[in-house]
Amino acid sequence: MTKKKAIRVGHRGAARRLISKIEEELEKETTQRDEIESLCETLKKKRDILSELDNKILEEIAEENMEAEIEDSDRAVVCDLEKFWNLESLGVSGSDNIKSQSEVVKEYGEKSIILENGKYTAKLPWKPDFLPLPHNMELVKQRTGSVIRRLANKPDLLKMYGDIIMEQERRHFIEKVEETKLPTDRPVHYIPHHPVAKESSTTPIRIVYDCSCKDGRDNPSLNECLESHPPVMNDITGILMRFRAKKYATTSDLEKAFLQIQLDEKDRDATRFLWLSDPYKHIKSANNISLQVRTFRSYMFAIHFERHTSQAL
Repeated sequence: MTKKKAIRVGHRGAARRLISKIEEELEKETTQRDEIESLCETLKKKRDILSELDNKILEEIAEENMEAEIEDSDRAVVCDLEKFWNLESLGVSGSDNIKSQSEVVKEYGEKSIILENGKYTAKLPWKPDFLPLPHNMELVKQRTGSVIRRLANKPDLLKMYGDIIMEQERRHFIEKVEETKLPTDRPVHYIPHHPVAKESSTTPIRIVYDCSCKDGRDNPSLNECLESHPPVMNDITGILMRFRAKKYATTSDLEKAFLQIQLDEKDRDATRFLWLSDPYKHIKSANNISLQVRTFRSYMFAIHFERHTSQAL
């Protein structure tokens, strides 16, 4: 694992250098579009390599907080990389046919979101030509088993983790998958998950679902099969004007807002995951655990289009 981590550090450094080079190109008076496109393509390859290395490290992991280490150390790099995935974010003019962000949200809301019995149901924004999602159950079994083995060393954390999943099941955000025959008319895909430390006295951990997980370099992740656009940001001037227009100002927050949006039934099998069949049963052996397939009935926060979904409502 030490060797993989060292290789990963090297690729991460190379990604940062590529980002700096792109920024230098953008500062020039005459920006070379071909040069920037080439640099972006190289960045995409680095992203795939980093993702594959992360998956391999997580499979072998034994240290208690390595997931948090991976997430924290790469957060800045990932944020920087995502700025460069399309030419629009680089300030380079692309095709005149590219739709504005607001048009994308409006079209998605009209075609993919319905209101029925007082609840919104949304479809996943699949790309028209997305590659088939791999049936990656074995990879996710390994990742889930690794998480359970580490949490089993701290029963309190294992119980908290299970409590979160059981609470989501109780509130019908997720559900068990009982059928033994796989559907053939829709994508079936499994999503790994892991704990990340949270600065809270009541809930010290949260569950992170890895929708960017790839089962091999040639297979796509779930996020790569979905449309991705920067979120539509509210105009700050308008926000300030509305804030000053009245005598009183109030703020509010919808509890578990994204989970209140139901996921279309045909897309639910693409959001499967594994957890203990009985989260409260004592684990006698970490190598002999019974896993239950579950799937999301609600929209996942880990899917990178979820902000468009809330804006389209």
